[in-house]
Amino acid sequence: MFDYLEEINSGSTENFINAFNEDKFLDRMFADIPTDSYDLRQFRSGVKNSVKPSISSIFSSFTEFEYVNYTQTENSFSILIRCEAGEAGLNYLEFEVDVESRDELRIIDIFSYFSGEYISTTMNRNAKMIISENGMISNILNSLNIKEKEFTQSLPKLVKMQKYRSMGDFEEILKVYDSLSKSMKQEKIFLLTAISAAQTTDEMRYLKLIKEYENEFPDDPSLPLLTLDYYLLRGELETAHEQIDKLDEIVGGDNYLNVIRSTICSIAEDLSCARSYLETAIENNEFEEDAYFGLLELELASGNFKKVNDHLSALENIFGYEFSKESMQKVEIYKSYLESEDFKKWQSTKN
Repeated sequence: MFDYLEEINSGSTENFINAFNEDKFLDRMFADIPTDSYDLRQFRSGVKNSVKPSISSIFSSFTEFEYVNYTQTENSFSILIRCEAGEAGLNYLEFEVDVESRDELRIIDIFSYFSGEYISTTMNRNAKMIISENGMISNILNSLNIKEKEFTQSLPKLVKMQKYRSMGDFEEILKVYDSLSKSMKQEKIFLLTAISAAQTTDEMRYLKLIKEYENEFPDDPSLPLLTLDYYLLRGELETAHEQIDKLDEIVGGDNYLNVIRSTICSIAEDLSCARSYLETAIENNEFEEDAYFGLLELELASGNFKKVNDHLSALENIFGYEFSKESMQKVEIYKSYLESEDFKKWQSTKN
């Protein structure tokens, strides 16, 4: 698994994707979609060809992957990975492993903490949208209960919402959402799509929808990730800390979250608190790279240039970075440091 992660972080996902057990994944994906007609059997066969490209697209959404932990029971085994995507933020992916495969790693599904559902569930919904668009929806309605039927019959509206999202027309997404029945507005995928649209166009609506999501899915693993920005936006920093604590508990412990806690402290202008969390992160794991950068930025802003020397040296010695006067001159935060005696002392150690 660790070899796969190294490959992924270097831009190669082929081996990891090839470890995906398509047949078992499809069994989960088509659990409530009968394939007793020729058209639906052909459809399932075609979907099989799209599984690995779909998994590949997930990896392309993120820039960095880190192993967090694993969970093992008598009948299951899963591996939790933290992934980051720049401005898109933080997510966790839990890879469910085929316990019947003894000789090699075989993955049968992925649980996304941000969406709060398995990829097989997401693709099940996408499959139903395609079935609906192609006039085959009557083939599966008889196998569904009343709520599932209403959801399936509402999928054309989800298609519209996703179309508007691809066009960047977020106001139209909210109009479609408003046209849904009360019960469908409470469906996770519709609510999440509306939240994403409102976050871009209507702050008050965004805050209202987040609160509705929190009321509707109080124990959902997606909640801490989804509501963190909400509480930061409202200035409720103590509650933001509570969400990180909740996330830490949900994922079974992740030292990196101390870096996030430090960021919240910095927003509150409590630099002592911010520094403490970063130092704790490094004490727990001397290779917690972002914690070193966090301390570096903190000491640069504080004018504690002797500490800046320590953190620059650590980043060079532990992680292989190379800092030069020329490169630092391009970054405003280094300006005072470059004029200091401490910088001259640090530079002299490199010659």
